[in-house]
Amino acid sequence: MLNEYPAEAGTALGAAFIRAAHVEMGDGPYVFNDYLAGVLLTKDDKQEFREYFSNQYANWLKEPWFRAANSTVPEDYFAGYMQTSPLVPEILARQAYAESYVSGTAKTEFRQYVILGAGLDTFALRNPYPGLMVFEADRRAVSDFKRQRAISSGLFNKEEYISVPVDFESEDLAECLMVAGLKSDIPSLVSWLGVTPYLSLEGIKSSFEALSSVLCQSSVVVFDYTLPDALNRFDGCPFTIELAGRLAEQGEPLQINLRSEDYMNVLARTGFRLLENLTPRDIQSRYFAGRVDRLEAASFVCLAAAVLD
Repeated sequence: MLNEYPAEAGTALGAAFIRAAHVEMGDGPYVFNDYLAGVLLTKDDKQEFREYFSNQYANWLKEPWFRAANSTVPEDYFAGYMQTSPLVPEILARQAYAESYVSGTAKTEFRQYVILGAGLDTFALRNPYPGLMVFEADRRAVSDFKRQRAISSGLFNKEEYISVPVDFESEDLAECLMVAGLKSDIPSLVSWLGVTPYLSLEGIKSSFEALSSVLCQSSVVVFDYTLPDALNRFDGCPFTIELAGRLAEQGEPLQINLRSEDYMNVLARTGFRLLENLTPRDIQSRYFAGRVDRLEAASFVCLAAAVLD
């Protein structure tokens, strides 16, 4: 049962399931092709998440705001969820964005890849780049859970990545990374996805400060953030409002209260320079234009990249 897993692993499992389902439900083109995500999930995981998200869709159908925006209701409620939930395109686009920097399509080369809030990220298990060291930082319960799943699925190889257990709010991220073996004189790419909505301003600022103290110049941090307008009960995102309520009940409350300018101020104060800031419209154009599966960019989620000067 899903509630038998560590509470901290719940969102990581859900994100991995969505990445897996996106690949398993269609023939492409994929927004992001995580062909190993499904391997880290058991059959029971997949069945329970399918039922869980199907039930969410069924509940949305009872809401006037949802019926007004969705005139066509598929017989398969899970397919309906995958087509209409903004969480699906958010998860897919942010992963594709981060890994575009790893692959070099952003015309930058790195020798260290640090994944903050790694969850069940599978890049280290798919890593095609010899010499690229991967560091996965997350809470200890999540790191241990990921390692157990990688071992049981036959994918684990201790040389492919280094786990870095860390509590982003209370522990010294820089120290944890250095102890794990991160080299401060080698250009690094840092992926920080799906984490900022759970952190306070101080937690976000201290994380950037820690990164600036341990990274060398030309290192890049890729991150996503949700605009606080998403939680406006009059014209915000009903999906996000509902999600915030559920996560609060599960002990993972969202702290979505910072605007773009707040993040830009944090970057400037911690030695970073903004490379790009993709608005929802930009994300739609880059990842979802011309698709026939109804996927659209999440309305209040931005993607950004910053370089350490």
